[in-house]
Amino acid sequence: METAETSLAGPDVFIGKHRMAAAIARLQQEIESIEEELKQLETTPASSVVCEETVASVENKSDALLPHTRGPANPAWDRWFQGAQGSRNHKWWTQKRSD
Repeated sequence: METAETSLAGPDVFIGKHRMAAAIARLQQEIESIEEELKQLETTPASSVVCEETVASVENKSDALLPHTRGPANPAWDRWFQGAQGSRNHKWWTQKRSD
């Protein structure tokens, strides 16, 4: 005679009442969790609105690490960004490139 446990799981699968109840309880918890997430998503504003607000607030604040002037704050710094002028290494490099 077929019991309710075997009819739910199929004739070849034997599962006890407690395991079945635990599996159903776990699935019920997952359903409740997903329903809560869905409610939160329904009340959350669109991401584009949040992104626009973030961009607007960032654009209004100046970056403390960037200078406010177009050029370097100290003209003496320019020499560090210019190529080597008249050094032996520079002459050696140009000779190597022409070979």
